[in-house]
Formats: sequence, structure tokens, C-alpha cells
Amino acid sequence: MHALSGATLHPYPVAINTHSITDTHRHTDIAYAFVTDQEPEGTIASGESHDLRWLTQSEINRFSSLDVSSNTREIYLYVLDECLTAWQRVPTDTFVL
Repeated sequence: MHALSGATLHPYPVAINTHSITDTHRHTDIAYAFVTDQEPEGTIASGESHDLRWLTQSEINRFSSLDVSSNTREIYLYVLDECLTAWQRVPTDTFVL
């Protein structure tokens, strides 16, 4: 489905995973991917990470497991291998309310 009349259709996650942080603590991540040919419309809000980078496959693979977890690397590579070529591109203002 590409659109709904009178509503914003939200993206679905590319991956949802739960992993151990310690023996007694688990963490659930929800990863989204958006494919577009445009620059971002908005700016980074206060309190959000400013460490945003666009990386190639070789760049993500150069990070050690101390810098990038295995599951994050695998999701990133999936997005580059599968989503980037197969997913429909969306305008960057699609999710602006």
C-alpha cells in the first residue's frame, strides 16, 4: 500500500530485535529505513543524536565489533543490499505533520 486517503501512512520497521546487554538486562531495538533521492527536510532536534553518517558497505565493515554491534551491522547491510534497490522512494516531507 502506498497511500491512504486523508491520512499519513507510516512506515513499518525493517527489523525488530531483542538482545542481551547483560545477563539480567535485555534491550529491544526497532530499526527503520527510508529510501529517498532528496536531502532531509528537517533538522536534528534538541536531545537527538548528532552523530549521523551515510556509510558504504566497505565503511560499515571497517568498524570493529566494539564500535558497531553485529546485529546493527547486519541490519545496515540488509538495507544497503535489499532495501536501497527494491524499496519505493518517498519524498522527505512525507512524514511532516
